[in-house]
Amino acid sequence: MKSNLIRWGGPAAILSGILWLMYIILQAIAPAALTVEPYTVLNQTADVIYKVTLLLSVMLFAVGLLGLYARHADRAGSVAKLGGAAAILGGLLFGVGGSLAAFFAIDGAWYFMMGGAIVILVSLLLLGVSTLSTQVLGRWSFVPLLIGMFCLAAFVFGSTGLFQLKPLGAWLGASLAALVGAGWILLGYALWSRQPIESARTEPGVA
Repeated sequence: MKSNLIRWGGPAAILSGILWLMYIILQAIAPAALTVEPYTVLNQTADVIYKVTLLLSVMLFAVGLLGLYARHADRAGSVAKLGGAAAILGGLLFGVGGSLAAFFAIDGAWYFMMGGAIVILVSLLLLGVSTLSTQVLGRWSFVPLLIGMFCLAAFVFGSTGLFQLKPLGAWLGASLAALVGAGWILLGYALWSRQPIESARTEPGVA
């Protein structure tokens, strides 16, 4: 199980970043095809594709976080263990909420999705701190915490309505969203490019 998470965590994070960027692009060009006013869906198929893209992106990122946890599970302290548990809980909450919203159009599912997103953010910050402390990703060890800062900034600015200010807010929102997606891809590359822990232990001089 642990070796599978290490093997697939990187590709999962890379794919999650690509899907996230696709979601942001759809968000920029597709609203006219989806809605004419808030919560009025014109094209059900397009709306489902839109939601499934977001669902897969975040779920795959949760898998990437589990891969990050597995990467240094043997030397991880309580912070990393909490981060790993939060990744599982956040992924489950977002997966359930996203599936209910995408396929059954249940209004209350949005709360599951938001709860899951917040828990995944907490997981990212905890694992970011642990990764920076243990240096399990070598020179890339700063990446998880940096992405966490971008995600936290996006969450705070979005909650305060700053992204609604035109044109500065829209540009800020798009920039942060793009940085988050690029960061997920970079994290996936860092996970994928590092040797498996078992190999690193058997080769002298490997960090």
